[in-house]
Amino acid sequence: MIPLLNAESLTLQQFKDEACPPYAILSHRWAEDPSNEVVDDDMAKFEDIRRSSVWKKAKSTAKIVAACQKVLELGFVYLWVDTVSIKQDNLMELSTAINSMYRLYHDAEVCIVYLYDYPTSEVQTFSQSDWFTRGWTLQELVAPDVVKFFDKHSDYMGETGDLAAELTHRTGIHKLFLASTMPVNYVSISERMSWMAGRKTTVPEDIAYCMLGLST
Repeated sequence: MIPLLNAESLTLQQFKDEACPPYAILSHRWAEDPSNEVVDDDMAKFEDIRRSSVWKKAKSTAKIVAACQKVLELGFVYLWVDTVSIKQDNLMELSTAINSMYRLYHDAEVCIVYLYDYPTSEVQTFSQSDWFTRGWTLQELVAPDVVKFFDKHSDYMGETGDLAAELTHRTGIHKLFLASTMPVNYVSISERMSWMAGRKTTVPEDIAYCMLGLST
């Protein structure tokens, strides 16, 4: 079952794999402070929490609602977002999601990347964004067919094809392997492993999980 957020009603809906509708997927890295994201049991009760005046004041709420609005603008109704679609305290559900993360991104119609730190005085080119230093964002860059980038003001910057030269320069990933243009198994495992260089995860052990789907 794939839990998707309905961007119109802000409710979670479950779909069997074979009956899953077209959906957009949100980048893991979309909050300045991870503590502002929705966590634990709150995620499973999203449709109830959205009615809470306290929850509505949280930064995470504004970002999720903004993401839903962007999804609707792009012509989609459903959105997969880790902080809403995964119940973190359910180990089986969490394990299943981690192991299928690459497929979730690959099967999405579009991945939405929000660069919260660009542009700023410290980050003057988009490739300097913190997004490029995170482990999970590697899958987001190569698994989906379409990756659309938005700056901190939610202004559209372009997609992987438009930004290929700078993306390749920053990541070392040839443009043919960006956004699933060519299957990643066309290059050696050692080269794929090199794409992880300089990236980090909040939980060190997650580095290995970030390579699932890339190393087979």
